[in-house]
Order: sequence, then C-alpha cells, then structure tokens
Amino acid sequence: MKRVLVVEDEASIREMVALNLKMAGWEVVEAPSAERALELMHSGEHCDAALLDIMLPGMDGLSLCETIRRGDSDIGIIIVSAKGQESDKIRGLSIGADDYITKPFSVSELIARLEALRWWDWDREKIKRSIDAIRHGDIDTLEKNA
Repeated sequence: MKRVLVVEDEASIREMVALNLKMAGWEVVEAPSAERALELMHSGEHCDAALLDIMLPGMDGLSLCETIRRGDSDIGIIIVSAKGQESDKIRGLSIGADDYITKPFSVSELIARLEALRWWDWDREKIKRSIDAIRHGDIDTLEKNA
C-alpha cells in the first residue's frame, strides 16, 4: 500500500482529502502544519507522496517542499493551492514539486495525479536499476529484468 502525507491547515479539507484517499486504497498521514509534517518525517514516517498546501501557518508549503526535496529526492510532491497564477505554478514546480493542482479541485483528479506519480516512481526505480546494471557491466541481467 502506498502512503501519502497530507499537509493542510484547514481541518475540513484535510479530513475530506484523507477520507477519499483512504477509500481509494491509500494509507494517509495527516499534518496541520509544515512543522508537524517535518516532525513526522524525521520520526521515521516514510511516505511515497506528499500533498502540500502553500498557505500554511508558520513555514509555508513552498519552503516545506524545498526542505523535503533536499532530504528525499524520491518522494512525489503535489502542491495543492488556491494560488492559480502561472507564476505560482512555475515557482512550485521549479523548487521541486512534481505536480501542482489548484483549489477547488476534484478529488478524482487528485487521486489520478497521485496514481500518475506512482507510475513515475515505478519508472524511476526501473531506470535506476538499469543504470546500476550498466555501471556494473551486467547487461544480461538488464535485458532479463526489462
């Protein structure tokens, strides 16, 4: 089962997203702030993906994205924000988010975007294995695993 971290300060939104993700088969870890999200991640809560609101109390979601990306380059990050200007989206993607979705959003679309990250994660793992095989001259193994 894949695990997703939902960082949203508005409890009603966080709970609605968490409920729908659970019904779609995701394990959900919830955090009302960036600081709480970092505490959870540092305590060993491994997550495959993170949904980050930008406008959080204290540390904002963009700073959280940068912090997470510095420590974990493999986690899929989707920014979920009411800020829908092109410049906001470009900024979020340029600091390390994999995707950006604006509020209000369809839960079905959000789940589809998370599922797309799962495929990217699988492809990334396959690419890493292929590169490792090539580095070690293990071409026969590479062809068998493809």
